[in-house]
Amino acid sequence: MFKVYVVCFDQALASAVTGVIDLFALAGVTWQRLNRAVPTPLFDVKMVSSEGKAVQWINQIVLQPHLSFAQATNADLILIPTIGGDIDTALQHQSKTIEWLAQQYEQGVDIAANCTGNFMLAQADILNGRHATTHWGYEQLFRQKFPKVLLQPEQMIVQDGNVFSAGGGMSWFDLGLLLIERFAGHDAAIETAK
Repeated sequence: MFKVYVVCFDQALASAVTGVIDLFALAGVTWQRLNRAVPTPLFDVKMVSSEGKAVQWINQIVLQPHLSFAQATNADLILIPTIGGDIDTALQHQSKTIEWLAQQYEQGVDIAANCTGNFMLAQADILNGRHATTHWGYEQLFRQKFPKVLLQPEQMIVQDGNVFSAGGGMSWFDLGLLLIERFAGHDAAIETAK
């Protein structure tokens, strides 16, 4: 199974975390159940945060991550959800997250971010000189803060090497299917989508 870590932080968009966890956790499972085949999970999906402590989403729901960054080893894929709160505040309070993302990137881990979560990738210098997207409503702020990023806000999903970015708040679903295809193949992605 591929190890997927979904980054958790205060004021993130809950659906961009829990939804993508459902999507990956059910890859290799739901289609098989519907077709009376043996379910074979393809991904081991865990929520991670800097200290492993509970986080409060933008909708006030509080959830407990499975692991701290120190416990999250041998990642195949890291997913960063949408920042639902104030972007500058989130970046200021997530220095440990940004540092961890940079370390994971240096180790060659595939990294993907949804919507305004791409600000974290850019803050970690992962997007410098790379093509990326973000939510269209934050284009001007993104360009101002990160002029070295080759921003394509008209694109819903952009892949540049092993770095993936999605533009809309709910585009985590399409991004997730693309990543399922990358790791588990076209058939697995189609079956999961169905």
